[in-house]
Amino acid sequence: MVGRLLGWLLIVAALATAAIESAVLVLTETAGTVSAYATWDHVHPLSLRLVRAALKQNVHPALWDPVLVTLLRVPAWLLLGAPGIALVWLFRRRTPPSREDELAAMMRSRPDPEPPEVYLNLDELRALAAKEDAPIEPPGEPPPHKVVPFAGPELPEEREGREERATRERD
Repeated sequence: MVGRLLGWLLIVAALATAAIESAVLVLTETAGTVSAYATWDHVHPLSLRLVRAALKQNVHPALWDPVLVTLLRVPAWLLLGAPGIALVWLFRRRTPPSREDELAAMMRSRPDPEPPEVYLNLDELRALAAKEDAPIEPPGEPPPHKVVPFAGPELPEEREGREERATRERD
């Protein structure tokens, strides 16, 4: 959770530095990208000089010149955004597999069923069915179907004819 939160903070900082870089481009009336060094120098030059002096005096001068100067040539939004995206992705919430995923994995791990070793012809099937008392009909014409008359709503002509017959039968 801490890694994901740090990642989101880096992404927000990357968006803020992208806005600052665009303001720097407008102020300097140039086009292109702005290095992180230039952005830092425009936003807070005193802290940039303090960090440079502290690293040269307290740690090692080589840490500032080849290492950090090379890193600060990259745009600040990229310098902050890339690790932020990496942290968010690395510490993302992983959903547990669903029941369907588990069943699919289980089906993939099972061996395919073996085909039957014995293939029977129609006569052998009939003999086998006779032993089990189950008739097997060979493929051919389907059994005859029963025709059921339509029992839907009456048409107006049918209703008039029925009413006329009923009145004649009463008379």
